[in-house]
Amino acid sequence: MNGHPDELERLLNALVDADSAEAVEECEAQLAGILRNDASARRRYREFMGLHSALMWDYVAAATDRPENGVVMEPRRALWRRALSWAAVIAVAGLAAALFFAGSRKSSHREVAQVESVEGAVSWSDDTGGQRTGLSSGARLAAGTLNVEGASSSAQLRFDDGTVLTLTGDAELGFSDDGQKRLALRRGAFTGRVAHQPAGRPMVVRTNTAEIEVLGTVFALASEQNQTTLNVESGNVRMRRLADGRSVEVSANRVAVASLDVGAAMETRLQGVPPEEWRCSFNQPPPAGSNGLWLPPSAGKRGRMRSLPFVAGHDANGRMVVHHGVTVRAMPGEDSGLVTLTERSMLHVRFRTEQRTGLKLFLSCEGPGGTFGGNFELAIQPSAELPDTGGWMRVDVPLRPLHVLSPEEHPSVEGERVRTLILHSYEYDAGLEVAEIGIGQEK
Repeated sequence: MNGHPDELERLLNALVDADSAEAVEECEAQLAGILRNDASARRRYREFMGLHSALMWDYVAAATDRPENGVVMEPRRALWRRALSWAAVIAVAGLAAALFFAGSRKSSHREVAQVESVEGAVSWSDDTGGQRTGLSSGARLAAGTLNVEGASSSAQLRFDDGTVLTLTGDAELGFSDDGQKRLALRRGAFTGRVAHQPAGRPMVVRTNTAEIEVLGTVFALASEQNQTTLNVESGNVRMRRLADGRSVEVSANRVAVASLDVGAAMETRLQGVPPEEWRCSFNQPPPAGSNGLWLPPSAGKRGRMRSLPFVAGHDANGRMVVHHGVTVRAMPGEDSGLVTLTERSMLHVRFRTEQRTGLKLFLSCEGPGGTFGGNFELAIQPSAELPDTGGWMRVDVPLRPLHVLSPEEHPSVEGERVRTLILHSYEYDAGLEVAEIGIGQEK
């Protein structure tokens, strides 16, 4: 870092602690001179403000709508709006989203939506401390936060006008509807099939880095701390980057990304199409979307992934159900998925376990437009084949007998794109290790 790093740290702390417009302006002027010509200072700035944003999410969640805490929000909000004029003030995005959402919740706690379907661990909470677990189809919910735990979990929420939201994997979504739908996607992904909204009252969605306005369309949104990815299947959606206010219209079959990099153009691209064959070996570090304990190759042993526990749901008594598996997923910015499924698709896996057992394959898919395409499972019975001297076995299984978890909406895997793949044992740790996994075509 060029110049004086201590001075940069002092100014960063002074900015977030500023209690007057004059103080903000003074910090802006001094920081602008440092950041303009110093790339390392800009990187430190983004790291600092990103961390501050994450902390503010938790703070606002605790303080919102509770005057007895003695927290006065409005004067601070005005100062943060001034700071948003900067090209790189992404830290404000977390606070802005929380305030934006909180303001629409306090008017009413009436029921605004209904749970259509649930798979895995899903819960609801509100800002008064109310909480519901073990949600089932038909449950009515007031404005609040829907939390989905585990890569194999999902939930579908229907508003009274027919708008349907489908959350998949680990996701947290705040929602309200006081005549205008307001959503805050803190993490994860969801698909929206949005009915035509009233004139002047579009559905508005905030993430850490973006705001989108929807009048009536089908789209998918995925949020990470540092970027938001929007896929549009039909209609048009406006996406605004919170860091600098730049926006873009995203039309059908196109993708846009809003990130921390304000130097990047706000533009759209055609959605990608993944290949029909895909293979993943673990001799190299695993893909960024993987989950498991990576054991690199050593002393003639191949690289492999060791299964780790993950939340698969709750049983009838509310007890958490934990499975042990290896997960590979396409990251949110990778809009094409891992592989396209056909009638001839086959699973190829090389694995070993500490005890002979059956395994289960879980696939979470998306359709050609990037929206949720359903969840599917395949039971893999213990093989009669003997393992080699290292205990390794190879299984090649057609995917035609995949069990469809939501047959009414997603009856077939034909043309679906795999977003998440999990190979796991059941409710105990079988010592599963995977050396290679892939999906190809039957010869």
